[in-house]
Amino acid sequence: MAYIGTALGASAASAVAVGSMATVSTVAIVGSVAYGAYTQQKAGKAAQELSNFNAAQTELESRARAQDAQLQSLAVRTQNEQLQARQRALYAKAGVVGTTGTPLLVLADQAAILEMGALDVERTGSLEAARLKQQSVIQRWQGNIARQTGNTNAMGTILQGVSSLASSYGHYRGIA
Repeated sequence: MAYIGTALGASAASAVAVGSMATVSTVAIVGSVAYGAYTQQKAGKAAQELSNFNAAQTELESRARAQDAQLQSLAVRTQNEQLQARQRALYAKAGVVGTTGTPLLVLADQAAILEMGALDVERTGSLEAARLKQQSVIQRWQGNIARQTGNTNAMGTILQGVSSLASSYGHYRGIA
């Protein structure tokens, strides 16, 4: 009789040990899943915040480039006006009337060529500003994708954890 009691006591102790191990395993799986999902979601959010910051910096750069182009074209136009004023002064000094005939045509052609240079400076700056603006839109889009990816990965981790728990439970119950 004592042998049967000892055997039953050992079996009960073994069952308690197996049950405790299953509980520890379950807690470990749940903790691992929760932490993994949390870090993946946080990583996605951090990537989005970084992309948004970079986009804001790029937008500032875009506005600065557009303003620089305006200032540069203004400087070019000022230089152009000074050049034309010198040209008119030289015509006057030589006794040439610059308001009629060939001298007027030369000054008009020169003014058109100089203005094209100023417009080219504006166009180049506008194109660069537009490129930077588009880059900021792409950076924000990438940030949104990173956040969605983090959330999706977190959900995948949770689903893997549920699957792992179900499998562990099945092994514990002898079902699987």
